Amino acid sequence: MITFQTDIKYQITEYAEYYLQTDLPIEYSFSTAWYGVDKANRRLWANPGMAWDGATMFPDFNWILESSLWHDILHFLIAKGAIREDQNHAIDRELARAIQLLGGPESRGRIADTLLKIRSGYVRRATHLADQKYGQVRPIYQLSYGKRTRIR
Repeated sequence: MITFQTDIKYQITEYAEYYLQTDLPIEYSFSTAWYGVDKANRRLWANPGMAWDGATMFPDFNWILESSLWHDILHFLIAKGAIREDQNHAIDRELARAIQLLGGPESRGRIADTLLKIRSGYVRRATHLADQKYGQVRPIYQLSYGKRTRIR
């Protein structure tokens, strides 16, 4: 018998960190074995083994994939209470800023920079479709001899 979650596509193989670019309020520092946030220096981090589903309900283009990791961690932090529920729109603004920052190499040129701004604005508006709730978790299933059962 195994216990698992669905919709996980990617997994970090090295430690990674990201400093928040917007004024997103953090309630308190929080950490798990896989991810966390440090309120004092506004740093998100992910350890090897951290898994996420890429750009949820959006194609996993290279220019959004890295930012989608940090956005998913922000959603996880809302579920854990480290960020308030009413900050769903603020984490979408952070995603838009992360796309501008991480979506391509520096000194890309005016056309590429403009394209990233358009992409980040589009994604920011589209992400308002999902609002994370405190305590909300992804479904967990058990698979035993071919029978799948949701346990949480």
